[in-house]
Amino acid sequence: IKKAWRTGRVVSVLFLDVEGAFPNAVTSKVLHNLRKRRIPTEYVDLIASMLDDRTTRLKFDDFLSDPMAIDNGIGQGCPLSMVLYVIYNADLLEIPKDNSEDAIGYVDDAIFIAIADTFTETVQKLQDMMMRPGGGCDWSTTHNSKFEMSKVAIMHFSRKTKSIDGQQVKLRSAAPPLVIDGTTITVVDEYKYLGILVDPEIRWKQQSAKAAEKAAKWIILFKRLTNAQRGMSSKLMRHLYRSVGVPKLTYALDVWYTPPNKPLGARNTSGSVEPLRRIKSVQKAATLAITGALKGTAADILDPHANVPPAEVMLWSICKRSYIRLCSLPSDHILHSAIVKAYATRDRPPRHSTPIETLARLFDINPGATEKIPTLKPPSDVSRFVNTLTFPSREESIRHEEDDTSSVKVYTDGSGQDGFVGAAASLYINDMSNPVATRHIHLGSIQQHSTYEAELVGILLAIWLLITEAGYVLGRRPISIYTDNQSAINAITSSTRGPADYIKDEFARLCTKYFPITPHYHKVDIKWISAHSEVPRNEKIDYEAKQASLGLTSAKQHLPRLLRTDLPLSVSALRQNLKKEITEKSNEAIRLSPRWDRFAPLEEDFKFTNFHNVANKTDRFKASLLVKIRTGHIPLNSYLHKRKVIPSGNCTSCNNGARETLHHYIFECGGFAVQRQVLREHIGKS
Repeated sequence: IKKAWRTGRVVSVLFLDVEGAFPNAVTSKVLHNLRKRRIPTEYVDLIASMLDDRTTRLKFDDFLSDPMAIDNGIGQGCPLSMVLYVIYNADLLEIPKDNSEDAIGYVDDAIFIAIADTFTETVQKLQDMMMRPGGGCDWSTTHNSKFEMSKVAIMHFSRKTKSIDGQQVKLRSAAPPLVIDGTTITVVDEYKYLGILVDPEIRWKQQSAKAAEKAAKWIILFKRLTNAQRGMSSKLMRHLYRSVGVPKLTYALDVWYTPPNKPLGARNTSGSVEPLRRIKSVQKAATLAITGALKGTAADILDPHANVPPAEVMLWSICKRSYIRLCSLPSDHILHSAIVKAYATRDRPPRHSTPIETLARLFDINPGATEKIPTLKPPSDVSRFVNTLTFPSREESIRHEEDDTSSVKVYTDGSGQDGFVGAAASLYINDMSNPVATRHIHLGSIQQHSTYEAELVGILLAIWLLITEAGYVLGRRPISIYTDNQSAINAITSSTRGPADYIKDEFARLCTKYFPITPHYHKVDIKWISAHSEVPRNEKIDYEAKQASLGLTSAKQHLPRLLRTDLPLSVSALRQNLKKEITEKSNEAIRLSPRWDRFAPLEEDFKFTNFHNVANKTDRFKASLLVKIRTGHIPLNSYLHKRKVIPSGNCTSCNNGARETLHHYIFECGGFAVQRQVLREHIGKS
């Protein structure tokens, strides 16, 4: 849409609603579309047998009906139902015939898009897409998928205005009606598509307001779980808010929210300023419930007491995490080219920037230099070549290493030292005290590479040493590789996709190419050895890895092909940096607060660690009371009078005219002299 706006054109979108999509799917059409998409016959036959000869029964109260045959429909409880329906309605998405027409679909949610110079033309295009032979209406008939015309809607996208009788009106208000099969389609100013409220100007005002409203309703229920006297602990309330409340509030945040920022030389802050204000109010309600504090407590003090980042930091981090994930998408992903182009034009942003272009400009992470996490992991069975072995205790791992009789041993390690990362591997034959060969690789900054990545690189170096220096014993004698990282060992044979997968793929490629497979083949054993346990060879490789992190690198011809060029940015490292940035920004927010001076003598850091150490060990009432005492917002007469709740702020317990402040209540009030003496005696005894 915004691409069309840049060229001065307008866009109209028709939102289609299929009535009873899954139950009305025609079995023969499902199978036909599978064959049309060249799905292998074996799979088509399997699905045919799944959809054939099905029955169902109705049960309610004491009634149970006789079995009834089902001759069409896709079972919505079946894991394959989503895939089958995507293929079933694929013909609908192929109706557009040129660049001015498009269609998007997610299962049964489909839209038609028309682009032209005027809304008269876009309406004509949409009508043609629906009414032409093989168009939307024909698809509806042949696929037994009736459109619910009362729910079908059209939206005209434009920010342009025009002058009519001296008044400026929206250009879209003059768009002609769209009539399909005698039904005039409703024109809407907002439409919920895939959980997001879309508006004609794509300013996301309705979406941000709806998200805040939805979260506010959840907060009302959230607050019922506890109060200042009793209920769930602050720790559990915080976990519930983070795991349920925040995702509900920030669904598709990177689409409709832009972190407020002030460009260099600009006078005003740009970005989603108003949505941030709404979300701050929602988070304050949540932190009040978490801490049990009074409403008048400042939000910048509530956040660290609730142990949640400030709202602006939380939203900023969610957007950056989304962009990191976008940068890691493989080249065959539909968004890859858009992300690369957005980064290339970040210094000269176009008019009507898309969300991806905005994220690229704000976060400046090069997708071309970032590692790619595959959508589907290619099959590679490295268990044919290696065994992995871990131990329940460090003592057992040390004892196993001492008793290991393998004729060839390789020790590996990855290290982070002084802000840099490196890896090393040393090859030992028989009982030699010094290694036959050692390989080093300096990966770079810890902001770009992780120690986990370095551990995997160390294992890759070990495999390369075996191939180049001990290839004559591969498969013929027992070989052991030792590493002190259990996560790296488990990742070697894991079938799940994740960060540093490209290193594991290279590991599998080398094994497949160079490891012999014979009837009496000895697999290579990759074993865990406890770190810093005074195992001589492991201590040596730890030193070598530290040297690598400081810059030592072997000659390129002595390294595997993958390590002869710079490795891509590690997604794990980028995520770790993000966590550090969240902490730094949260700390900066409390440091700049005018209320920080009150807490500085009480806390060792900006996280309020001292407070949480005490609050997490006590009950709800005491933790809530502690927050009130620390913030000074406590329901004593002085505070209540200031809030105009009561007519006087004087103490009613001693009646000497003193104001009932916290200091007076604890140290001076004569009405509590007996309790104060008991407290002094108790403190003196302890």
